[in-house]
Amino acid sequence: MMNCTETVGKTVFGRNRLLLFTLMILMAIGMALFASSVSDDADAIDGNFTIDGAEYRIASEPNKTVELSSYSGSESSFAIPSMVTYCDVEYSVVGIGSYAFNNCVGLIEVTIPASVTCIYYSAFENCVDLESIIIPDSVTRIDQGAFYGCKSLVSVSLPSGLTELRGDLFNGCTLLSSITIPDGVKYIESYVFGSCESLSSITIPDSVTYIGYGAFYSCKSLSSIVVPSKVTTLESSAFKSCTSLSSVTLNAELTYFSDDLFNGCSSLGSIEIPDTVKTLNYRVFEGCISLESIILPGTISSYRSYIFRDCTSLASVQFESMNQSMFLLNNDMFSGCNNLKTVTISSGTVASGVFEELASIQVVILEEGVEGIYSCAFNGCIGITSIEIPKTVSSIYMNAFDGCAGLE
Repeated sequence: MMNCTETVGKTVFGRNRLLLFTLMILMAIGMALFASSVSDDADAIDGNFTIDGAEYRIASEPNKTVELSSYSGSESSFAIPSMVTYCDVEYSVVGIGSYAFNNCVGLIEVTIPASVTCIYYSAFENCVDLESIIIPDSVTRIDQGAFYGCKSLVSVSLPSGLTELRGDLFNGCTLLSSITIPDGVKYIESYVFGSCESLSSITIPDSVTYIGYGAFYSCKSLSSIVVPSKVTTLESSAFKSCTSLSSVTLNAELTYFSDDLFNGCSSLGSIEIPDTVKTLNYRVFEGCISLESIILPGTISSYRSYIFRDCTSLASVQFESMNQSMFLLNNDMFSGCNNLKTVTISSGTVASGVFEELASIQVVILEEGVEGIYSCAFNGCIGITSIEIPKTVSSIYMNAFDGCAGLE
């Protein structure tokens, strides 16, 4: 038979066990609620959230700003909102993230709100159906390749606050026919307009100081270009393969022409080289098959190889000054210039081998001021029938006219 003490002990123990069980349940619920709260806070600070097919990343919780990080919608037209709401908190959309709209096939039009200040790397890369986009003046930064490969892009309005056009910005936008570069832009970087085959005209503002490698490469419809006076550097291939380019105005005080600068500009009939230029680098005018004549200013002190290679219409060349140190060995400066008929040299010395084996040359004009003719200078020029040597020439080196069978 159980005594009172035992009964009371068991009752207390049972009540304690029930209380403990209740406390455990409450603790579990509390922990779950706390975990949920922590999860929500982490998501708001570090994570992404999606609204109407657009994913946003919180850029700054204190400033309540987000960037549109990716888009998976199927609409042909999309207006990026200026504000979005997440967990009852409003955020301002200030950026379009890297690759945000990458390969969005079927997207034809995008509207960017005035809240956006940055468009990041390759944001719209390969949006092959995108036809037009208006970028508000609030945008001050557009990264490399933002519109790379947008093959249907016909028009784009650039914001006034840009100071540079970064590399590959419109590379491969084959239908882009016109664009206005804002005043204030200083740098046009590599391949910004590469392969913009429909771009027929463009005005480079006076603020520009630098035009990068291949900046206008293969702009096959571009017919004229004016390079403003503040440009100090035209990088290699800047206008390479611009096959319709027939007019070039160089207001800039350039000191050198980079490699392949006008290579393949098959419509270029003439060009005036500024008298500030000191160097013509490799293949500058190679394949300029319409180039008929050229005057090379006396400031040039260095000529690299193949500068005029395959300029098949080049008929007349004038060197305002020449000397042996200007040329590399085996220069081949005029290789393939099979119609070069008249050569004029105004002063200095005729370099060794510079016109060697150019059988098409018929007339050589050596003006007063020419002091010497180096060996093999006109070797194999069988088309020359006569030449007048001015009084200023003090030395003619061995084989200078070797193989000139037409000379009497």
